[in-house]
Amino acid sequence: MDLVKQELWDDSYKDYNTELEINQSNPLVEWIETASSFRKGGNSLEIGVFPGIYTAVFGKLGHEINGIDLTARVTELNQVFRSKGMNVGEFLQKDFFEFKPDKKYDIVFSLGFIEHFTDYKSVIAKHCELVGDNGIILIAVPNFRGKLQYLLHKMVDKENLNKHNLRSMNPKDWENTLVRNGFDIIKQGYIGSFDFWTGLQKRNHFQRALEFFLVHRITPLLSRILSKPSAFYSPYCGIIAQKHKNGQKDTKL
Repeated sequence: MDLVKQELWDDSYKDYNTELEINQSNPLVEWIETASSFRKGGNSLEIGVFPGIYTAVFGKLGHEINGIDLTARVTELNQVFRSKGMNVGEFLQKDFFEFKPDKKYDIVFSLGFIEHFTDYKSVIAKHCELVGDNGIILIAVPNFRGKLQYLLHKMVDKENLNKHNLRSMNPKDWENTLVRNGFDIIKQGYIGSFDFWTGLQKRNHFQRALEFFLVHRITPLLSRILSKPSAFYSPYCGIIAQKHKNGQKDTKL
């Protein structure tokens, strides 16, 4: 079951600027660079790619970049990335669960995707099917399950919290699915110093004031104090795994 209707995604992307550049201090960049280092120059596929900010990192690292998404705007990325001189494969409007390409990919990744599904282990297994021998999987999600993150989102960001499957936000739990599908774990854990952001929703006066205080006053302070990755407060969690050469396909979850 998908916890977020596609119409909501499409509406949120309506005015999105695809020319935005990723902040190099974003802690996910380091994980992308780690994944890239194991398959230099290979092709990459991002699942749920729009607006393509993270795919751009792989493009700058020399990979052929590809992506799929259900939003119609995804096809704009073909021209966006070609205009930047990147090696572009295909950016397609496709349903991930019906996607059956005629090739495998060297790197398959999703950042903020699996947590929107109740059966997230099946979603991870589907990732595995798209990876070639010695290929890499990178999966990362927000860490709303962390106790401090959960408390803050529950106070001022409950609608956004309800769009996420908190049970999925545990990279240790993903290991069995990946191992049973022929992967070795390279790296897993929590990512980044403390950070906090919110989604769009209606808030009363108190919640708006509290949200402003948390985002603009508390977050800059705590990000300096809580600087080491932690399950308690880090903004993301993730995993990187590599497929065995000639690995046997196993559909067990």
